[in-house]
Amino acid sequence: MVLPVDFEPVPVTVLSGFLGSGKTTLLKNILEQAHLGKNADKKKYKVAVLVNDMADVNIDANLVRDTRQLVQSEAKMVELHNGCICCTLREDLIKELADLAAQRKFDAIVVESTGVSDPMEVAETFAVDVVPPGYQQHQVEEVAGEGGAEGEAPAADEGMAPKNWEMDSIVKALRGKSSLNELARLDTCVTMVDCSNFRSNLSTAAELQERFRDEGGAEEGDNRNVAPLLMSQIEFADVIGLSKCDLVSEEEVKSVLGSLKALNPDAKVLRVNKGDMPMASIVDTKMFSMEKAAMAPGWLKGMRDEEVVPE
Repeated sequence: MVLPVDFEPVPVTVLSGFLGSGKTTLLKNILEQAHLGKNADKKKYKVAVLVNDMADVNIDANLVRDTRQLVQSEAKMVELHNGCICCTLREDLIKELADLAAQRKFDAIVVESTGVSDPMEVAETFAVDVVPPGYQQHQVEEVAGEGGAEGEAPAADEGMAPKNWEMDSIVKALRGKSSLNELARLDTCVTMVDCSNFRSNLSTAAELQERFRDEGGAEEGDNRNVAPLLMSQIEFADVIGLSKCDLVSEEEVKSVLGSLKALNPDAKVLRVNKGDMPMASIVDTKMFSMEKAAMAPGWLKGMRDEEVVPE
């Protein structure tokens, strides 16, 4: 299917943050606001939701299913299974988001990633070129087949998709576009931070598999450390939601707010009580800049299987 000439990319909001930081509560609040028109323009929004399967018990997925009664026909939920969005599901993410955007039924899409996802790696998925710029629709099938029996695309430059991707299905899903961002535009990266655990998470030397293996999405063998990932989630965010402020003193809240602004001076930082973040602050904000993201240390290195050394 070829997209019409007047097609406008659907804005995508990516929610990041450790387990317990309030991502799912915020997601439910977004859907309630969208369905009831509780936003600045009082308009009801049709929002599609894409969530990652959370370990074996699917805690977040079960909670999101409950919101379908709230949003009825205004939302659609799609699940990704068996892996972290930023690590093993890039291809599925492209196909699912492209299919949702191509339906032209939704005003926005919200992606809830696992607690151990790095938002920069999720953002890279939107930027990678699957079809080299300048190719026309009739050349798309040729590009998909140039890699031989496995349908690998030629590696034109560092921005091209990895050779081990299953290119046929991805190219079809993109419907003539060269990257996901042309169908589903990365609009806002939101990171939720648990105020009551901020200091301990920032200072710990623990690995993710120690802290979050059972329910937090970390898999055995994930030797990344908690503190560097927390910093990455904060530093890459356009919007930071500080939750569980009621569990600490006002002095501590102000101290954490100061730390967040020091780590990311450009981000909008909001105190969040039970997910009550205004929808206008996180959906279709146009705050994300792909040009700025491309200047981040390590950009696209993980896509190319290069080691990224935290600063």
